[in-house]
Amino acid sequence: MAEPIPVYPQIKPMPAAGSQVLAISPYTGSPSENGRSFFDRASFQAGRTLQHVQDIALTALDGINRAATQMAEERPIQLVVGVGIAAFAAGSGLRIWRSHHE
Repeated sequence: MAEPIPVYPQIKPMPAAGSQVLAISPYTGSPSENGRSFFDRASFQAGRTLQHVQDIALTALDGINRAATQMAEERPIQLVVGVGIAAFAAGSGLRIWRSHHE
């Protein structure tokens, strides 16, 4: 007979190209060294991940800053009108919310 096909395929996650993933494997040394080594490797990997997230956030913030500066330089009237509309909408929304929650 044929082998049954699983409903959900079992796909092993692959690290992104260029990423440095540390393999956390069993250690054959003493138990105290094993725990310390595992903690050191996990801590290092967490630090690298945090640094990567910070880099991505700074890159996104820089892009938003450049886009806002460019818009302010090229279309200042539209920017002022947009801010005015947003302020009016926020004020109206807050007023409606406050009238229902008093």
